[in-house]
Amino acid sequence: MKTLSEFSTEELKEEVDRRKKENTKPIPLINQGFLEDWDATRNLCRKYINDIAKDHYADDDLKYYIFEAAMEAVFGKNLWAWVNGITK
Repeated sequence: MKTLSEFSTEELKEEVDRRKKENTKPIPLINQGFLEDWDATRNLCRKYINDIAKDHYADDDLKYYIFEAAMEAVFGKNLWAWVNGITK
């Protein structure tokens, strides 16, 4: 394992930036004074139920779309930049 003095300045800056991103966890929109927009989630949920009622089947992808829409309703669309930047 390297000691701190063995890392370059660039490596140390990259690590600091990575840790800053890690610590900037998204805050729910409602806590920021914005209203949450549940229209997309509501519409996808209705489609899921309607598909099951009509066809006795619903596309499994809809479950993922519902999850994504719900996350965006709570945290905003910028959530995915944070998620993609912090996950490996």
